Amino acid sequence: MIIGKYLENPALYSPDELERLDKHIEKYFGKATTVVHEFFSEDIHVDVSIIPPHEEHNYYTLVTTGMGAFSMKIPSEYQEDGLPSRIELMMCLPPEWNPESKESQENWPVELLRYLARFPIIESTWLGYGHSIQNGTPYADNTLLAGCVLLGVQDAPEGAAVCKLSDGSWVGFYQVIPLTENELEYKIQHSTDEMLEYMEDVDHVVYFQRPDTKFE
Repeated sequence: MIIGKYLENPALYSPDELERLDKHIEKYFGKATTVVHEFFSEDIHVDVSIIPPHEEHNYYTLVTTGMGAFSMKIPSEYQEDGLPSRIELMMCLPPEWNPESKESQENWPVELLRYLARFPIIESTWLGYGHSIQNGTPYADNTLLAGCVLLGVQDAPEGAAVCKLSDGSWVGFYQVIPLTENELEYKIQHSTDEMLEYMEDVDHVVYFQRPDTKFE
């Protein structure tokens, strides 16, 4: 995990903003029973809330808190589209996932979310729907997943994708879907939507051993 000083001044949520985010996450995704805290950082402070399986959703939901304290610079040609400059990320994992494990085979989703949270700062860029990030190699030796794409929030009530803050600004949420190298390559050569046409049977819940997608 990369932690370093990429901003002249740290970007942090105010107490009121944090309270609104926590309430939004609990309302739309569920109550977190565990928060993986970040104890040292010099740019943004990224915690990962872990929401266990519950009656509505039989899977874990991981949500970042802290990425959206930094406002990304959206290119002028996209600004009229109303894309959020402040975002948080989420990922869903199966009920058998072990949130207590520190082994890389289990813990890579948490580290991936933290890395992605800093990606716009590290690379002086922005992230939005359909953006993909390659890892170069699989995230762990028990999976073919080696990169990811950002999609809209999956399997959540209307209103879940946007958290309005007291000053009138808002924070958007995106779903992180890990991909294989083959899927990433197809997405890059074609488009996100064309890739998704072949992945209708791939669940938004991330199964580490899921098979690669076959493209005709």
